[in-house]
Amino acid sequence: MIIKKMKSSSLESIGIKATKIYIILLAAILPPLALVGGIELKSIELNELGDFLAGIFGPLAIFWLVLGFFQQRKELKNSAEALRLQARELSAAADAQKEANEIAGRQIQESQNLARATRALSKTAETLLGSGPIDFRVGA
Repeated sequence: MIIKKMKSSSLESIGIKATKIYIILLAAILPPLALVGGIELKSIELNELGDFLAGIFGPLAIFWLVLGFFQQRKELKNSAEALRLQARELSAAADAQKEANEIAGRQIQESQNLARATRALSKTAETLLGSGPIDFRVGA
């Protein structure tokens, strides 16, 4: 479909060009019709003039309505695609955060294991060397 591939600015330019062509055609067709007698402009009351103008410009209004529909559909597709990309990014960020939490948990576990091993080593050293405090200074 041609309209599916067009940008919003091209839809707008198509609408403007079509409107210009339609008004030019009206300006070219209506005066000869009035001269020939196909349209009586002298005895038209205001409500009849309103009906006449609504009949003339109604197709143009419907045309712009259809263009607006295509524009809105295109914008909704773009918004939906942006939301899909955002959801994908949020999912990736959540996965990265989950992995970081797992790594932090392992680090905490390793720190606790190291602290337990250090306490056990200290108790073993105290037992082997006696009950006094252990001095690890070199040359003492």
